[in-house]
Amino acid sequence: MAGSVARRYARALVEILPPERLEAAGAVLGQVAALMREVPALRRTFDDPGVPAQAKREVLGQLGQRLGLDDLLRRFLGLLLERKRMGVIELIHRTYDDLVDARLGRVRATVTTAVPLAEAERARVRDGLSRFTGKTVSLEPRVDPAVLGGVLAQIGGTIYDGSLRTQLRRLHEQLLRG
Repeated sequence: MAGSVARRYARALVEILPPERLEAAGAVLGQVAALMREVPALRRTFDDPGVPAQAKREVLGQLGQRLGLDDLLRRFLGLLLERKRMGVIELIHRTYDDLVDARLGRVRATVTTAVPLAEAERARVRDGLSRFTGKTVSLEPRVDPAVLGGVLAQIGGTIYDGSLRTQLRRLHEQLLRG
């Protein structure tokens, strides 16, 4: 339920914003989501049915001023508040980012290696994944010594396993089969 609600709001925002404003709006949504996560009193204020609607609007107005929100994002957050959807702002933000990536022809790849990659190596991995997917790739590097060597890349739900650990396991299986 929350996922479909988040998708509906995120899609509406993506569709009404011009391409040059998509990134900035995503950053603002991220800031609001982080505040909701990091300041429990803020979340309680918006979630508590005992807090008058006017008080919630005032808190949102102060938040908007502090973050320097433009009119469109103020109205968007006001709509979320009015419809009692502020509790799903984090999910809306993640969904929004995914929709923006799709609209701009980008994908995110989580790349796991045994040791941190140097910038030149990250660029090679990014370029290779970009050629493979036909999209602009944004890397999220991770380090896991269990990989042993090579690269483990995940794009969406698909894992591309070029790790030394997997190659050694396959070799071991072949040797056992004879």
